[in-house]
Amino acid sequence: MKKLLALVLSLIMIMTSVFIVPFSAQAEQYPILPIPGTISTQCLTNESKYVSGNEKGRINYTYNVPSAGTLRLNINATLAGYDKDGQFSMRFETSFSNTKFYSDFESGFKGYINDYIEYDILPGTYTLTFFSYGNESPVNCTISTTFTSKAQSFYADNNTVTNVIAYGNEISLDKRYYGVFPAAVKENYTSDYMDITKAKTSFSYKFNFKFDGGNLYAGFEGERESQLYPNSDYTHMSDAFYLYDGNGHTVWPSKYNYDNLLYENLKAGEYFIAIKDWAGPYSFYLTQNLYRFYRAEANANNPQTKKKITKPKKAKIKKVKGYKKALEVSYAKVSGASGYQLQVATEKKFKKNKKTVTAKKSKTKVKISKLKKKKKYYVRVRAYKSASGKKVYGAWSKVKTVKTK
Repeated sequence: MKKLLALVLSLIMIMTSVFIVPFSAQAEQYPILPIPGTISTQCLTNESKYVSGNEKGRINYTYNVPSAGTLRLNINATLAGYDKDGQFSMRFETSFSNTKFYSDFESGFKGYINDYIEYDILPGTYTLTFFSYGNESPVNCTISTTFTSKAQSFYADNNTVTNVIAYGNEISLDKRYYGVFPAAVKENYTSDYMDITKAKTSFSYKFNFKFDGGNLYAGFEGERESQLYPNSDYTHMSDAFYLYDGNGHTVWPSKYNYDNLLYENLKAGEYFIAIKDWAGPYSFYLTQNLYRFYRAEANANNPQTKKKITKPKKAKIKKVKGYKKALEVSYAKVSGASGYQLQVATEKKFKKNKKTVTAKKSKTKVKISKLKKKKKYYVRVRAYKSASGKKVYGAWSKVKTVKTK
């Protein structure tokens, strides 16, 4: 009986060694993408004008990042030989946080690609795939890489991020927290917007109030804000920041002043925050006293000095022009200004039908829409300087009037 059992075990071991391939042999080993560094390779001829998903000339690299940050790929590609129309395209693919990112680049009639793509990513191991298509000739491709680390208050990586984090991370008032939303960012040459692909994920945080009710200010800043909304004059905090009570009910802000959300007369208890539908690095904070918070941040960043922000000079309106239910304001640049605030209203005390917009420091012309037609509007503008989240405003300009069409 023992001999028979031994024979059976021997046969099982032989069959196992024949039919089971070690995992290391099954998994294809890709070369390492150097970060920072440069690779040069050649993409095969691929005359198809479209991506099929099973291109034979796919080139794969693997890479690992130990911390959250931004990986930038600088791409330079040219045709290696004769091509009838002298044009080609390239696709770059990678997957992380349950999202597949792909970006296409076209040479156009110039016959080469000199461009970049940025990945905002969390710690983890990734695979980069790229290939050319629409080319009768091989394509010579050089890719250089750089990586910039970003702050991450609570650890999350490519494997642990999920769409819902049930209990979140414990946070407190009067402290700034940092994180990174996975995204792929590519320049769009046909518009002011960037081609930004977001990961379908969210981060949640919870905190307990240590007081018996009161007001709460919430602030949110995103590094990709100007790329997500290049033509916007205000912060899109309400698109990304959500507050919930202990029962999971949404708590709506009482006021929204472009820089912060104000929640008035909140009851004591447990609350949750969700940050979602964003791209790239971000930070947020909670406080009951904005001035105290800004002052503490300024002192922390400059412990040896307490630099006073001087008021910017008085702004000057150059021209106002009326459009259909809109108007356009042109104004002179103010030296040292961080931005501009514009106000319009249908009466000179700026109390009736008032509308306020904020413009970036680079802008000297702003169009304000969604106004009443054939109405006389009063217009004024002022500059501001900002430091550590605090703004100091200059004097209002002389009031100008204009009539909408």
